Amino acid sequence: AMHISRRSFIRAALAAGAVFYFLSGLVIRLYNSGTGARVSNRSELAKVAADTTLNGRINIWKGTVEGVFSSFRTAVFGVTPMSVSDMIEQMVGKKWAHAHNQLLQIAAANGIPALCLFLGWFFIMLKDMYRLIRARKEQSAFLFIPVMILALMLANTMEALLVYGYELVGFVFFLLCGILHGRACEPVSEPLSLRRFRIGRRP
Repeated sequence: AMHISRRSFIRAALAAGAVFYFLSGLVIRLYNSGTGARVSNRSELAKVAADTTLNGRINIWKGTVEGVFSSFRTAVFGVTPMSVSDMIEQMVGKKWAHAHNQLLQIAAANGIPALCLFLGWFFIMLKDMYRLIRARKEQSAFLFIPVMILALMLANTMEALLVYGYELVGFVFFLLCGILHGRACEPVSEPLSLRRFRIGRRP
């Protein structure tokens, strides 16, 4: 059987996250070209390019944080997913579809308590990953699940596609998390491999 060290696992997760991020930008550009979206002049092109750099994203993040803490009601309940873009426009002077960060998007849409619930849930996922890797470290076939989960989370530090973005991406993410939790909670009684993988308990 093939063996994967923890260091190789972390490297694979980071590499997969980078690939996800760059591919998401490519998909968006292809979509824009297919729907006829065009930038009319060089000044608009330069403005769009500036907004998609790290400094541009940081500006959006700062505006989102300011918007979240602009009032007690916004901090606790959020502004609803449909109004996040309006809040960003009010804070930074430009309207964006989302906060370009999944955690900030949740805080803006549903408030700080909802963000805490999401972080608590993801902490459980991290514990499941640790249990799976530690208890089944000699079995490498199932490691693609936590690798893909971490890759999606890493990619969504610059996007917001898991919860309020593209439904298919969110569906895949939460499906993987559900499979991970189910497998991590099972007793380790026999070797794990892709051939023996089944959803649900073994008979």
